[in-house]
Amino acid sequence: MMMKPFDYRRGDPEAIRRVERETRGKPFEERVRALAAVMEEGDRIDLAKRLGQAPEACGSDAPHAAARGAMKAVETVTVRDDGKGGTVYETIGYRGRAAMRAEDALDRIKGLTEAQRAAGRRYAALVEAVEAGGMKCSGAFMQGGMGGGDDGRCFMDAYIEDCNTLRRMNRAIGDGIGMPVRRVRPSDRGTKASIHDRALADMVCIGGMSILGVLKGHGWTDTGRNAKAATCALAAVLERLRAC
Repeated sequence: MMMKPFDYRRGDPEAIRRVERETRGKPFEERVRALAAVMEEGDRIDLAKRLGQAPEACGSDAPHAAARGAMKAVETVTVRDDGKGGTVYETIGYRGRAAMRAEDALDRIKGLTEAQRAAGRRYAALVEAVEAGGMKCSGAFMQGGMGGGDDGRCFMDAYIEDCNTLRRMNRAIGDGIGMPVRRVRPSDRGTKASIHDRALADMVCIGGMSILGVLKGHGWTDTGRNAKAATCALAAVLERLRAC
């Protein structure tokens, strides 16, 4: 069977720039759909290559990998005594470079603090660690960094500690509905269905969904007011998780 020849066509640059301006600040999925409508195959490949580039702070020799998606630079900072009774914050990356990690759904949600995003990632990591607790060799991935010893007690201690922390987080999330969500009338939602805090946290932190995806998953209309209400409710949940 003959394969279709590759066509590296590009769309109208002015149309692409116009869509980029019009969708700036909108949810990630909405921007991608709008851009895909005016892009040709060559434009989409160029976009994938740009997204696969490592951040400049990570160094010029950081490998390029289009399949891994967008990356974020992460500074590794240490604190030491300056010898005068004060403290000094220093970056300790190799040759002053930053590390990098994959960009996630929490990065794309505006209005959250970095501490709240960190709490959401910790919650997702704990869920994964606890669910994998019964699998062989999973002890090395526990949150406490403790692998299984010869008698297994180290693994069990780490596993029990993670289970207890996850229990506290689940209690902090609760089974209720956030006040910002409850204040939205069904006529503004487009449905009588509500969004529970548990579903909101799990869909974003664990499922990697955007606020737009959460709204559509519950049948809500995609409006700025509804997105703001869901974002405020998520911020309140993440703030409670910070204390766990």
